Amino acid sequence: MRLRSSAAAILTATTLTLAWPGWAAVDLAAEPGPTPTQVNPGSRLPAFGSTSLVGNVRDMRGTWILLSHVEAKPDRILNTLTFYRVTGEPATPVVTRLNLKLTGALANSLRDVNKAGKPWVPDAEQQKALAKDLRMHGKAEDAKGIGIRFTTPDGYLESEAASPQAAGSLFAMQISEKRKDAVVSAVGYYVRINEPKHLSGRFASGAVVNTSAGVPVPLGFAGTFDMIEIGE
Repeated sequence: MRLRSSAAAILTATTLTLAWPGWAAVDLAAEPGPTPTQVNPGSRLPAFGSTSLVGNVRDMRGTWILLSHVEAKPDRILNTLTFYRVTGEPATPVVTRLNLKLTGALANSLRDVNKAGKPWVPDAEQQKALAKDLRMHGKAEDAKGIGIRFTTPDGYLESEAASPQAAGSLFAMQISEKRKDAVVSAVGYYVRINEPKHLSGRFASGAVVNTSAGVPVPLGFAGTFDMIEIGE
């Protein structure tokens, strides 16, 4: 899940560290991304500008909608959408994140379901419409500030594997991001249901921003997710 720039607008960040379930607080200075064969299981954050693989993860190639159902309150859900295209080979995937602004009926559907506080999964017709919009209007993001790792549980940290989000998961997609507004975020999507074109499970994300006044400001989110392969 991506942190909104408005959340960072009030912060003047000087030092950034991050902690989330199972991940120790670490220095988030960006380093050149390793190749898949150089990745060590248990590494804390995916290196910026890279896609890496740990273990025998399924073939992820395709174009995917990732829907994060954020548990804003016990009885209220906030839905966010991101889009990913996975190319390369099964053992050496390359992930590109795509930007797409929803319009028309799709934007209205998302607005209405968020107003109601319920989880949203696009139906078959909506998925076709999203695929068409991606073909026509989707724009690839600059990958330099994004790191992605697919990993089986043997690549989890010990404390991460014991977290409620990761417990019972088959594999995970872990994302780290360094944003232009100086907020660094990270999220782990832990897959519990693995179908050919549909993944689902739980996620956790978080960041800690130290302001110029030296006051750490934690930001954290958790919830469930659906990841749907829509083709293009």
